[in-house]
Order: sequence, then structure tokens, then C-alpha cells
Amino acid sequence: MCNSLLILSLALAPVLWFGSFGKIIIVKYLLISLIGLINIRYIFNKKNTVNNIIFIVFFLLFILLMLRQYGNDLNSYVDLIISLLISYLFFLIGFCKNISINSIKSIYYIVFLLCSIIICNALFDIPSWRIPNDLYFDIYEQQAYSPPLYVTGFGIGRTGWSTGLSQFIGLSLIFFNKPPSGIKGYIKVIILVSPIVIVQLLSGGRGGIVASWIAILFILFINSKNGLKSIIISLVITCILGYIIWDNQSFFRLDNSDISSNRLEQYQIFLTYFQLDNILLGLGVNAYQNMGFVYNFHNTWVRLLFETGLWGMGYSFIIFLIIYKAFINNKSLYDKRFFFIFPCLIAGFISSLFEPTPIFTGLTWQFWWFCAGLAMRYSYNDIFNLKQKEYMLSKLNNKD
Repeated sequence: MCNSLLILSLALAPVLWFGSFGKIIIVKYLLISLIGLINIRYIFNKKNTVNNIIFIVFFLLFILLMLRQYGNDLNSYVDLIISLLISYLFFLIGFCKNISINSIKSIYYIVFLLCSIIICNALFDIPSWRIPNDLYFDIYEQQAYSPPLYVTGFGIGRTGWSTGLSQFIGLSLIFFNKPPSGIKGYIKVIILVSPIVIVQLLSGGRGGIVASWIAILFILFINSKNGLKSIIISLVITCILGYIIWDNQSFFRLDNSDISSNRLEQYQIFLTYFQLDNILLGLGVNAYQNMGFVYNFHNTWVRLLFETGLWGMGYSFIIFLIIYKAFINNKSLYDKRFFFIFPCLIAGFISSLFEPTPIFTGLTWQFWWFCAGLAMRYSYNDIFNLKQKEYMLSKLNNKD
């Protein structure tokens, strides 16, 4: 029962509404709260002492900054605090809890089902669901009507839905006993990731498409014995995606005068506003509103630096540290339990380069944080086992 609730929550990470049920945000919060109560023992586990200290220090720094920036929207602070708590909860669950391969496969099956519903909507307008108006128009006030299901998915809009799906792209590897290689292996990967990629293309969410594309290329090269074959297949995939996008420039918003959607303008103004006197603590959460922008900075790391200063960037350093430790301890890369994690982490990082909140939105990026916990867990185990072996060898040498 406990594992079933966890699997359901992880699989529905990017889902904010569903069919006639409408908004399910409150249901998701209740589900996450229940999961937190069930797994509260992991928070007080001695194994998590270092993790807890790091999180508490960061959390206290954030509270101090919140008090300093009292002029900003308090609701935004509360939302961000909740997101951080949710993110850390799923990180600890990934770090401590034992979950079977079959349970993780269930996540893929649920995501596959969601993608199948959306593909049916695009082809046959069945089901003819649309995002609830109060959820959509709260974000996109300038729109006259809510778009069809295949555009928004089960998220708020195309962007959030597309990038949210990218965190599942590595799940295709869970069906392999070793990293895929050879034509048959690559074809199997492409078949397994195709539902997610097709739904991303239908939505027109560019950031998620790029993130999935880079993650897929990583999968193809993860254990390639034939570099030339991997390069050829990668070029074929790139050409196919490029042709689809180029042939539908209007849908993917590439025919605008500014295809960056004002991102370059944001960077220019960022350099104007950001001075040495606010480089440490930043300008406060949602500072973009005081500058006349409709949308936040579409780069998570620039947003962190702009809003929270250098200390906020320290949190991003922790994320890099998790990934870095997982990569340098790459013996686990060839463990069936482990190698699906890398593409998920990579997709999340790439998404964060195009959008303001990926990774740090705990409500919709639970699976990414779960994978981050797994990455730290297995790299930690590698280091522990290595030290244990060194200790045993030293004991043997001393006996000699």
C-alpha cells in the first residue's frame, strides 16, 4: 500500500488536473502529506544526518532572506518553501527507501497510459477534455480560450507539461539488464521513449523536447561499443526531430521575430539591474514583477542568482554535487538499478536552462528528486564499499 501511493505520486508528478475530476492539486498535496507521514522515519535516520544539516542550513538562510525581502509577495515565499520541503522529502525517500525494479516499471506504465490518452485526443478528439478554465486563465490571462488536451497535457500549459515529461525519459532503460547497445537495443529505446516524445511534440513545448533529445543521445552513447553507429543513429534522430519542428514553425513558435520569447531581453535587463550591492542576497523572490515582466526568468539558475544571490546558487551547487558524485562513481552505472537515473537527471538540468522553475518545483518534479536521492545513495554505497574493501585489505596486510 505504501509503495503503491509512492509510485502513483511519482508517476503523476507533472499532472495538475485530470478529466472530469478537474484540478487535483489539493489531492496531490494530501497524497504527498500521507507519503511524508508514512516515511517520516527516514528524516530522523542517522544515515541522513549530513543531508539534514545541509538542508536545515539552506532552509534557515532562505527564511532570513524572506524576512529581509518583506516587500515581496508572501504567497510566493510560502509556495517556494512548500516546494523545497516536497523536494527534500522525495530526495530522502530515494536515498533511503528500497523500491523494486517492478515498482519503478509501474511508473513507466502509468506515464505511458497518460501519453496514450493524449495521443488519442490528438488523433480522434477522444477524450475531448480541456484544462479547467480557472487553472489555465490564472496563468494565461491574455488567452481567449483554453487549448485542447494535446497542447496543455495534464499540466497548466505546454511548457510545464513538456518539461515535466522529460524527467521520465530515462525510464526506458529500466527494461534493460545492461545499458543498450546494437541496433536492436537502440530501436527498443526509441520505441519505449516515443510515447513521451510524441506527446511533447504535440504540445509544442520546446524546452522539454530539447531536454528529451539530449537525454536520448546520452542513452545511445551510454555504453556504445560502436561509436560510429551511435553517431549515425543520433544524426538520424536529430534530423527527424529537426524536420518535424522546422515543418511546423508556427506551432513551435519559430516564426516569431524573437524566437527566444523575450529571453534575450530578460538577460540584458538582468545585467542592468544586478549590481555588486545585491550579488550576495539577490533582489527577492519574483523580483521580475517589479521590472514590468509578465513572466519570470526562463532560466532556473539565472533566476536563482537574480532572486537569491550567490547563496541561492549554493543550492544549485548541491544539485551538481549529487550528479557529479554519481558520475565519478560510475561502477554503479552498469547496475540495472541505477543506469536509468542519469538521463532523468540530465533532462531535468537541460529543462532548467529554458524554464524558471524545473527541478525546484517539488509538486511537479518529485520523480527527479527521487532519482537524485537514488544517485546519491548508490554513489554513497560505492564509496562505502570501497572504503570497506580498503579497510579489509589493510587488516590483511597488517597480519602479514
